[in-house]
Amino acid sequence: MKKDLRIVKTRRNIQTTLLTILSEKSFRQVTVKDICQEALINKSTFYAHYSDKYALLEDVVAHYSHLLKAEVGPRFTQLSATHLLFIFKNLETTLSQNKKAYLILLDIHEAEGDLAKELETYFCTLCLDYLEKHELKLQVPHHFFALVYASYLMQLLLWTLKTGENMQILELSQALEQILYE
Repeated sequence: MKKDLRIVKTRRNIQTTLLTILSEKSFRQVTVKDICQEALINKSTFYAHYSDKYALLEDVVAHYSHLLKAEVGPRFTQLSATHLLFIFKNLETTLSQNKKAYLILLDIHEAEGDLAKELETYFCTLCLDYLEKHELKLQVPHHFFALVYASYLMQLLLWTLKTGENMQILELSQALEQILYE
């Protein structure tokens, strides 16, 4: 079934407007009125698409989460045990095209939309699945390693988004690999 382009364009306008406003205000300060004024729509149009600003945030977080997960998920199945830390290599395109949105969303921690928490949980789950599938023997419990790994990936993601530096991070990854696998 084909999507109505008017609906797609209106939703995209509302989502983009939220991100624009979030670059100036915290999420808690944003109102539906602010979104409608900036998007040049009336409240009935907003409410035809979203029940409230939290539903909008949830939709925006889901979109950007999906973009990153679509890139990262398949890479896990292609990794060897000695390259577990290189999950973000060559993600520059996805990250650079959406840099501003990711930086904004990673700083929001609402129950309805917490991209950082969602991604960290996802990375932890991927890592646990990977460790169990490959039956890797580590000096620490798998769950602890997965938590540390997920935290590491989140810091790597934030660093890459904020600084644009990747090579120094890859050198750090190699050093961590040597510590973990020697």
